[in-house]
Amino acid sequence: MQPHSSRVPYFPANLEEYAPWVAEFGLYAPYGECQCGCGKLAGLSRDNVPDRWLKKGEPVRFLRGHAIPKERRDPAQATPEGYTDGLCVTCTKCGQSKPATTEYFGTSELGRYGLRSRCKECCNKAAREWGKAHPGVQAQRTRIWRAANLEQRSRYMRAYKRANPDIIRMISRRCRARQFGAEGTHTIEDVKRQFEAQDGKCYYCGSTVGDTYHVDHVVPLSRGGTDNPDNLVISCPRCNQRKNNRTPDEWLGGSE
Repeated sequence: MQPHSSRVPYFPANLEEYAPWVAEFGLYAPYGECQCGCGKLAGLSRDNVPDRWLKKGEPVRFLRGHAIPKERRDPAQATPEGYTDGLCVTCTKCGQSKPATTEYFGTSELGRYGLRSRCKECCNKAAREWGKAHPGVQAQRTRIWRAANLEQRSRYMRAYKRANPDIIRMISRRCRARQFGAEGTHTIEDVKRQFEAQDGKCYYCGSTVGDTYHVDHVVPLSRGGTDNPDNLVISCPRCNQRKNNRTPDEWLGGSE
């Protein structure tokens, strides 16, 4: 077997004597074959690669750029939140050990267990810092991508709106609040708590609203009302539309 590069030697013939732990843990294929299944020969690492847990001179498990399959785990232990055996991964940036789930780590085909080496908190922090150092760059990239992928973006947005109606409604309310310069904000959880407090009934007429409820600002935004949770009530579409931009006293105490 001839090496493809003098700088990257292949495994020696006496592989088990060279690295006994290879046979013990079954981490590397004989003769340095890349374990992604491509059939190419790997060899020894020419340098330290912290993100891939490699030191200079150690056997290379996967060629650079080749997909690293997810670590094999017992499927019976798998849950939507992760593995029931409490598997944790240490973030290479902050050094904190966190559960190996997509709640704490982004997905990556090149990462151990199919996760990124940095936690989401560190990645988000780095992205914010980069954005401050390069103002306008990300916005320009987004505009270019959207212009080049109009159909793909349209399909994604239609699917997202169907799957997340509550989020779309909240975004719409926030946009209206900004238009009127209203103070405060609220979350989906605030709306759910108000819905439960009203027992799923309209604040004005007492009818059951179901999934077609409206979130009404008691003091209208156009009249100086805030977007805080204490100014929100659940109403049926009919009452909300008839109330329009009036206060409850003006609407209930006056004519239609």
